[in-house]
Amino acid sequence: MSIFADDEESWPPQVRKLFEDNLDLFKRELDWEKFFDEKYEQGDWRARWNRPLNPFSPERNRILDRVEEELQTHRLVGYHYFATTRTLVPTMVLGRMASGISILHARSDR
Repeated sequence: MSIFADDEESWPPQVRKLFEDNLDLFKRELDWEKFFDEKYEQGDWRARWNRPLNPFSPERNRILDRVEEELQTHRLVGYHYFATTRTLVPTMVLGRMASGISILHARSDR
């Protein structure tokens, strides 16, 4: 079975369900980070260097641990960088699973 990070239909059903069931949590975590990033961009250096712990991160990590457990029987060989990094959830997964995978590049036989 082939899994394409930027094609959710190719993901194992258990993995898709974990993300679908927890999409709101992922969005809230990213909104929290965005809030402090924007404060830093507005000149509040404390938003970068003295940022409080994101309250959504521990739960997100537990969910990603479960995703990794589900993917233990699969082999992620590579991913298409441009297509994958435009999406929310695959980027989170690949960030944790980056060890040992390669970026797939477009190739022309011309």
